[in-house]
Amino acid sequence: MRVDIEELNQFYQGSLGSLVTKVVATSLRPAFGDVSGQDILGYGHASPYLENYYQNARRCVNFSPSSQGVANWPKNAKNQSVLGNENNTPFAEASFDKILAVHALEEAQNPQKMLRELWRILAPEGKIIFIISNRNGIWSRLEQTPFGHGRPYSRTQILRLFENSMFEIEIVKRILFSPPFAWSEKISQIEAIGSALWPRFGGLIFLEAKKRIYIEPNVTQTAGKIRKIATKKPQIA
Repeated sequence: MRVDIEELNQFYQGSLGSLVTKVVATSLRPAFGDVSGQDILGYGHASPYLENYYQNARRCVNFSPSSQGVANWPKNAKNQSVLGNENNTPFAEASFDKILAVHALEEAQNPQKMLRELWRILAPEGKIIFIISNRNGIWSRLEQTPFGHGRPYSRTQILRLFENSMFEIEIVKRILFSPPFAWSEKISQIEAIGSALWPRFGGLIFLEAKKRIYIEPNVTQTAGKIRKIATKKPQIA
């Protein structure tokens, strides 16, 4: 079972949720860049991280799996949240330029199917970012945070999961080295020290990838044979 939407909202409204949001936003800023004129999707429970983007994007949608529940988002504005099947979203192919997936893979019933669905709705050469609970980090061991539920991943496990996903990984790193205490005023120093001294033990894995498009080898060979036959000179009887 996924963490309920009420528990997620309660966490992100508290000091620990603000701490995590601040750390993720630091890595998300250069990865997302300027979203003007782009279509953005938050998948899982990504709305706390999209507050700085939905006003500039052409379209920004927050999708929540039906087993999790959904809340109106953004506040004091027209609702842009959708509830649905995590492996069969109500979006057309290549609908989004960027996707941010948070609290997604850890509690997915079938991670490979989820990846295939996200690949389907991402535009060619589109960018997708996953925020994933790190198996080696302390945050995955504490059930009082949403990152302590479901199935956390190690870096090796994540790379193995993405081997046949048709996503090309560009960045994979660990973030959130602060222990689960509200030390937000010192977070930049803690992150710098943690990434230098104990990089394996960051609480989260930040993965950035792009949609990979390629032609099956058999199709290319067949097309070559057809062209060769069509240009063959006629023989004299």
